Amino acid sequence: MLLDFSLKNIFDEQLQESSDTNTCALDRVIFGFFRHSRVDIASAIEALEETEEFKDPFAILEAWRKLFALNLLRKISRDDESLRAAISARASYLLRHPLWDGVQLAGALKAVNCHLLGIDYPAIEIQQDESGAVPFETGGHWSWAKVPHPRYLAELGLLWAWLGKEMGDDTFLQAAWRLAKWQINTLDDAFQPFVGFFTREEDASLSHQLVNNYLLFHSVALFAGDENLEYVADRQREYLWKLKGEGRLVAANSWALVLAAYLEKLPDFVEPEAIALRVDIIDEQYSAVGKRSSSQSVVAMLNGGGTSMGAYHRGDVSLVSFGPQVLPLGDCSGYGIEGIGEKASISCNETGFAIGGRARMTGVSTKDSSGAWFRCGDHSGVWFDAKQQLFEDKLTVAIEWMSVEQLENLAFAFFVKAQRCQVAGGMHIRPQSLDRYQGEPCPVTFSGSHDLTLETGQRFGQMQVVPLASDDSFWGADFLVAYHLESRCMSWHWDIH
Repeated sequence: MLLDFSLKNIFDEQLQESSDTNTCALDRVIFGFFRHSRVDIASAIEALEETEEFKDPFAILEAWRKLFALNLLRKISRDDESLRAAISARASYLLRHPLWDGVQLAGALKAVNCHLLGIDYPAIEIQQDESGAVPFETGGHWSWAKVPHPRYLAELGLLWAWLGKEMGDDTFLQAAWRLAKWQINTLDDAFQPFVGFFTREEDASLSHQLVNNYLLFHSVALFAGDENLEYVADRQREYLWKLKGEGRLVAANSWALVLAAYLEKLPDFVEPEAIALRVDIIDEQYSAVGKRSSSQSVVAMLNGGGTSMGAYHRGDVSLVSFGPQVLPLGDCSGYGIEGIGEKASISCNETGFAIGGRARMTGVSTKDSSGAWFRCGDHSGVWFDAKQQLFEDKLTVAIEWMSVEQLENLAFAFFVKAQRCQVAGGMHIRPQSLDRYQGEPCPVTFSGSHDLTLETGQRFGQMQVVPLASDDSFWGADFLVAYHLESRCMSWHWDIH
C-alpha cells in the first residue's frame, strides 16, 4: 500500500469512495492509484487522448494541475514510457492554449510539467512585490487580478518551492519563502484563514484554502528548513481535521493529494517550532491593515479583486466578508471592490488602526469565456470614499458614495458566520431556515461562544437578514445582512462590536 501521508487520513473517505459518475477520467485514474497503489496506465493514456474544449482559462489551469499530478505519480511509482509519451502529447496540446504571460501561476504549472518531462520551456522571470506578495496577473489586463488572491497565491508559492528544490535554484526557493511569509497576513491570531481576505465568493472554499496553505507552508518549510513555517502548516492541517469533525470538509483536488503524498516520500524533515503571529498587519501597496489578538482579529482593505472590504473574527463568530453588492443579493459577480485605487492613508497604534481612501465598486462580470477576458466586466461607475477605524473592540465603517449611477440597485452586504442571530433584541433567526427579517435598519446580534453586534445610525430604508445554507457558498457564512441603498442618502456608517 502507498505510504501514509499527511492528508490521507483527513480525506480517506474521498480517496476510497470517489465515484466514477462524479469525477473526470483523469481523476478516476489518480484516485485509483490511492486505492490500488498503481497507475492504470491504459486508462490514463485513454483519458489523456480525449480532446477537450476549454470553457474558460481556469479550465486550462486545472488541466495543467491534473497533468502535474500524473507526472508526480510517475515519480512515485514506476515510470512507464508509453505513459510519459501520452503525458508529453497532452502537454504539447495544452501549450497551444496560451494564457497571458502575466499569469505567473500558468507559467509555473507549465514549467513543473515540462521539467518533469524533459521538455524545453521558456525561462521564468519571477515578478514579485517587495513585500513578497504576487498579484494574480501582473500585466494589468484585468482589474480584479491586480491584487494577490490567497488560494492561487499559495499554489504559486508551492510550485516555486518545488522548482527551486528540483532545479537546485535558490531564486525560486527564496521567492517561495518570501511569498509564504506574506501569506501569513491572511491568517488570524489563531492561524485560521480570513476566508474573505482578497478572496472572491467563487474561490472562497475554506477547505481548499486550508489545503493550499498547508502545501505551501509545508513544502517551503521542508525545502528551506524553516521550523516556524512547518508549525503554521500544522495549524492549517488541524483546521482541516476540525472541518472533518464538523462534517463541513469539502473534497480536495486530486493534484493536491498527489503532491502531499509526494512530499511525504522525500527524505526532508523539519520539526515544527511554535510561533506567535505579529499583532499588526500592514500592506500599504494593497491598502490593507489589520490587528490580531487572542480576543479578536480584524482586517480592512480598500483595494480588491471583486472582494471584501474586510473581516472580523471573534472566537466562533466571524464577519467573514462585507462590501457593496449589485442586486440581486444571490449573485456575487457584482460584489465587493475592485482594482488598485489611490494610495490609502493608514495608521496603526496599540488600540487599533485607521484606513481611509477612495475605492471603486466591482463591475458586474460579463462571464465572457474567452482567454483574453478571463472574467472581466465593465467598470461599475460607482466610487466611494471610505474610512474604517478599529478602536479596541469596535470597528466603524463609514462610506460616502460618489456614484454616476442611481444607488437603488445596490446594497451593502455583511456575511456572518454564527450559531444564532437576534434582530433588535427580539426576533430570532436560525441558520438554514426559512426565517428572515425585512424592515427598517436595527441592531443585529450574532452569537456562539462569543457575541458580535452589527448596527447602523441610519433609520430609514430597508434592511434584510437572511439565513444561508452554511456550506462553502458565500464565504461559508450562516447569515446575510443587507442594507438596500437609496440615492437620497449618500453617507452611511456601521459599527461592529
